[in-house]
Amino acid sequence: MQKRKGIIKLALRHGVPLVPCYCFGETSLYRQSGFLLRLRQAIASKLGIAITLPLGRSWLLPLSPIPGVRLVQYVGTPIPVDRRSEPTQDEIDALHRKYVAGLQEVFERHKAECGCAGAKLVIA
Repeated sequence: MQKRKGIIKLALRHGVPLVPCYCFGETSLYRQSGFLLRLRQAIASKLGIAITLPLGRSWLLPLSPIPGVRLVQYVGTPIPVDRRSEPTQDEIDALHRKYVAGLQEVFERHKAECGCAGAKLVIA
């Protein structure tokens, strides 16, 4: 997410507020297969494309999520955005920093009540 700032640029071009949101539980919906893991990691490293092999409910229903996983969505404070027809890289970077800070704030505020008290949000 550190390099992908297209949504930030669009928000600036159209003057649309950004709303940081975080969903707890998403990473528990599926397990990842270890099949050809090293090859998939090499492809992701070279091409920037992650090849995932999700395993959900069973081998027969790999795309069906694991039952009983609780998803909780939290919405942060909207970040007002001034409209710019051609935003500069500095404007994009500044708004991106605000958005990432908003995500981190939402995560930190609610992680304990979702059973993730010791977790750290890593935005790579």
